[in-house]
Amino acid sequence: MKALFAKLGTKKVAAVAAVVIMAAGGGAFFLKGKKAHPVGEHEPTEHHAVEDAAHGSAHPAESHPQGLFGRIGAAFESIQSKVDQIRRLDLENAKLKLENAQLKLKLESSTFECGVAQSKALTEKYASHAQGETGTRVGRTLASIGYRAPTHLLPKQLYALGVTYLKAREFEKAAVIFTLLSDLPKDTQYKTPAHQVLTGTTWFKLKNYEMAEFYFDQVLKREESEEVLRYQAQARLWKAVIAHSRGKRTQSQFWMQELVDYHPRSPEAGWVNPASASALEVPVKGGHGERTPAEAHH
Repeated sequence: MKALFAKLGTKKVAAVAAVVIMAAGGGAFFLKGKKAHPVGEHEPTEHHAVEDAAHGSAHPAESHPQGLFGRIGAAFESIQSKVDQIRRLDLENAKLKLENAQLKLKLESSTFECGVAQSKALTEKYASHAQGETGTRVGRTLASIGYRAPTHLLPKQLYALGVTYLKAREFEKAAVIFTLLSDLPKDTQYKTPAHQVLTGTTWFKLKNYEMAEFYFDQVLKREESEEVLRYQAQARLWKAVIAHSRGKRTQSQFWMQELVDYHPRSPEAGWVNPASASALEVPVKGGHGERTPAEAHH
């Protein structure tokens, strides 16, 4: 035996001893799980089983027929069932979250569609109002412009500021200033045909055809003079352009014919009827204030 131990070595002997001890312990636990009957005693009868059941007790062998291994298996089964239940609950929770997200998406879509419908209705309402007030569905009015002219400037300073805005293509600010100047009750300097044509042109840029025609009509109502005829030609040309922009072709043709008839030698008539441009080469003195090309340029 000593020779065998010497051959196996200390570590292998320790491993063999551990295996033997574990086997012996397992056998002891297995035997302990079974209740052996002493020699000479009879097996439990049905009467004894009934009595034990009446007192709320049972034989350990009947409660745990497999002993320690049965308990371990039952524990694993219990743990596995709980794990399955937790997994099932997690899946149900994920499903509920997905359904909640879908319902939220539907609610947001309904809210967006409702907002689109309201915006469309408001747009139609404002466009219809603008159509009646400006002559076009996208025209600007004084009430719709947020800019307010400075109150601390003199009229000449305001006019210079308006011209600066006009050159910078800030037509809204220019229209506000020019309209304010033309409405000054005691200052006739800004009620001239030149200023009225300038104001009407600015409102045309904002697609407010009603306001633009108002100022052009003011020019056409003036008594004819050399200076007035110059701006009346421009006013008639702008009236033709406005009629064309509003889809009134017959009215546009009417104003172009008016321009050629009343101002045959004006630059504006030459733009409408190039055949009459040759007449611009002949200087004309007097007679309704018609001018040479050089004078028209100035």
